[in-house]
Amino acid sequence: MKIKKTLLYTLVICLSIFIFIEISFQILINISSKFSYTKSELSSILDATKVEKRKHRVVCIGESTTDGQYPKHLQTRLDQLYPQKYRVYDFGKTGVTTFYFEKNIRKIIKHTRPHTVITMLGINDDFQLSALITESNTFASKLFTYRFLLYLKDLKNNNFEDQAIKLINTGNFKIAYPMLKILYAFNVKMRASTYDELITLYQLHKEDQLDILNLINHALSYYPHHNALRLARLSIYHELKNFYGVVDELEYLSKIDNMSAELASFYFSSFGDIKKARNLFEKARLNNQLDKYSALEYATLLNKEGEEEKSKKVLSMAYTSAKGNSAISQIEEKRFSKRIIMNLNSIYQMILDSKSNLLIMNYPLRPIGPIKKIFQSINENALFIDNEANFKNSIKNDSYKDIFADSFAGDFGHLTDKGNEILVDNLIENYFRLQKN
Repeated sequence: MKIKKTLLYTLVICLSIFIFIEISFQILINISSKFSYTKSELSSILDATKVEKRKHRVVCIGESTTDGQYPKHLQTRLDQLYPQKYRVYDFGKTGVTTFYFEKNIRKIIKHTRPHTVITMLGINDDFQLSALITESNTFASKLFTYRFLLYLKDLKNNNFEDQAIKLINTGNFKIAYPMLKILYAFNVKMRASTYDELITLYQLHKEDQLDILNLINHALSYYPHHNALRLARLSIYHELKNFYGVVDELEYLSKIDNMSAELASFYFSSFGDIKKARNLFEKARLNNQLDKYSALEYATLLNKEGEEEKSKKVLSMAYTSAKGNSAISQIEEKRFSKRIIMNLNSIYQMILDSKSNLLIMNYPLRPIGPIKKIFQSINENALFIDNEANFKNSIKNDSYKDIFADSFAGDFGHLTDKGNEILVDNLIENYFRLQKN
């Protein structure tokens, strides 16, 4: 009995010491974080200290649509037009929300002393839950002991899957990915939407196509009629040159009434079958099933066939129908929750307080009007950059896939080099050419 008590006391003391050390360590991290930076941030800040004072410093902040994207193209163009005049800093950070920049913008401004700050923010907040974002930044949530106890609780309540999705929603892909792989390895049935997330993570990590196919087959064993999974398998079959698999999937999907637009996109982009794609696109149009992405692809097809007038009509319909522009504008306004507006207001105000020029861009193909309406109090002090008209016009002449590398946001995605050049051209024409160079 005494031995058991001694062991128990020893365990309690060891655990208490561990928790005390962890809390102390976290307090030190919190203090040092005010003066510390990530590797990419430190690189940009060190560059800033080397720059001649006469150079005009431009800071670009945003998520993955900024990180490694348009800033490098902007630097190249400015060097061509105005040699030795501008220095562009890429402070884009993949997987973060407005919460991250609200906490870090002051630090960025302090050490780069920018003349101009370009923002393109908010898309990641669309996929987040504000409460989760706040929770993930509390002091307790940073403690390993606290998180470990939560994971044990979730395991007990069979909420391990929910915990992984929370991590994805807050941008912690590195932790969520192995958690979901564990569930998959143990043959645990997950929600269909969770399988969609895991497939995306497999693709982001460039897993072997056969492994992705096995994952899709596993998911379909639980959800045989989940159309998104069937489409994903169709694409994998095509990439693996599995002819029989492609035929089987096409035969299945062609029997589903509301899949015409998705199948048309597949025939057009993967097979180059213009005739089949056109018939399916037209069927989707007549049934009012064309979303913006499908309409853009159909318009591209029609342009290549020399039918410019019909192409314009298709685009016009897509941007004014229930799935089009009026709805997009309403969605743009509604997607800004009170927390996002608070974060953005704080970010914009800190930039303006630093006497920097503030450029607020919306994403490609998204209207700028709703943002101007929401932040009308700073309309006189900020320049709003519209990327809707320029990209709509570009897609009339080029394929969607020439401009966008994917369509992660539904109606737009990450830009190709060509797409980044379109965005940069817009910035040059609407701001940099107007400066006294």
